[in-house]
Amino acid sequence: MGVINASDNEYPKVIFVEGAAPGTPPSGFVYVYAKSADSLLYWKDDTGTEHGPVSTGDASAHLADTSDAHDASAISAISSGYGNSSATDVQAILDDFDAAITAASGGGGSTIQYGSLKPSPPDEEFDGSSLANFAANSQGGSFALTDCFEQAIDGSHVQLGYHDKSGSILKTQANTNLDFRVGGFRMEGNLHPASQQKMPGIAVVDSSGNGVALVFNSDLHTYLAELTAYAWTGTTYGSWQNTTPEYATEHSGYVLRITRVTNTWTGYLSFDAVNWTAMSATGSKTITVNRVGIGTWKPNDGVARGRILADWLDVT
Repeated sequence: MGVINASDNEYPKVIFVEGAAPGTPPSGFVYVYAKSADSLLYWKDDTGTEHGPVSTGDASAHLADTSDAHDASAISAISSGYGNSSATDVQAILDDFDAAITAASGGGGSTIQYGSLKPSPPDEEFDGSSLANFAANSQGGSFALTDCFEQAIDGSHVQLGYHDKSGSILKTQANTNLDFRVGGFRMEGNLHPASQQKMPGIAVVDSSGNGVALVFNSDLHTYLAELTAYAWTGTTYGSWQNTTPEYATEHSGYVLRITRVTNTWTGYLSFDAVNWTAMSATGSKTITVNRVGIGTWKPNDGVARGRILADWLDVT
């Protein structure tokens, strides 16, 4: 049998010295050798059976055959809550579990629970492209779209930033009956209702900014209010007062809602987008609806220092 030399350099290799085929190896062993007759590599098992010659095709065929890598016949595929898989192939097991999760959730295993958290899906999620659909209206300090940022929280939310500014962002809306909702609404800084009367909220207006808004006020009331030129006129239709001030002002996930049926307007406030509190009275105002918006609606109270955040916007 030939001699084997092993290299200990940076790129190790095994060198086989050619010779005659060896005898049968002991039980549990295999001989690998290079035969001088053809200068090729062979191996002999413990039954005395010679295999070979070994060729590059053998390695290529093995690399191309992924069945060994996918073989799961020796394992048990057990999930937590979605049943087990009896498949013997790794990909088949993954497919079984994916199908079970999809069936259990009514869709993909990692989908947002639309319908309970937000519409399915909302018109605007502020996830990177929504502001292209909006224009800014400045009521103080040259407020512009450049003061607004999408994906402000968790890849979602629009932020309206006010640094000695006030105003709103507006989206074109058809003149029809509507149900306008904005979710995940919060306000900070001196927009906070307990600070000053900036009246943050949402509104439905005509091309001149006349319309109806649902706003927060420093007296801890939420008002359905009348607007002229994007500003509160002093007229309110209905309201709701939260007698627990910290709850009224600190909640960070309001859903604001304005509905219009012909010329009748109703305002609603919700903490979960499921249960709604209507304002104490409806409003009657005739306008040609042109836009819906988010912002501050009492700019004559001075510019603001703070921000408004909103997670989504939807009109049906």
